Amino acid sequence: MRGGDGCEQDLAEAESLLRDSARAGNDTAQLALYTMLLHGQHGAEKNLIEADKWLQRAKDGGSADAQYQIGLNYMDGVEAGRLVFRV
Repeated sequence: MRGGDGCEQDLAEAESLLRDSARAGNDTAQLALYTMLLHGQHGAEKNLIEADKWLQRAKDGGSADAQYQIGLNYMDGVEAGRLVFRV
């Protein structure tokens, strides 16, 4: 369950499981890591380089959501891989 209902919140374990899933090619997990790292959410340290890596991996895996996000980034002047993020 999301939001911590029914279990004790463990952000480190959540991030570890997301990373395992992302490394296994799960594009939803890759996009979740992108968001967490881009904004420094849910206990993850903000890391724009790593965030971009996960977004690119999701795109390369065929994720339409990642392609959409990259399109928005370019529309907003956020060049992938160049640390020109305006967030």
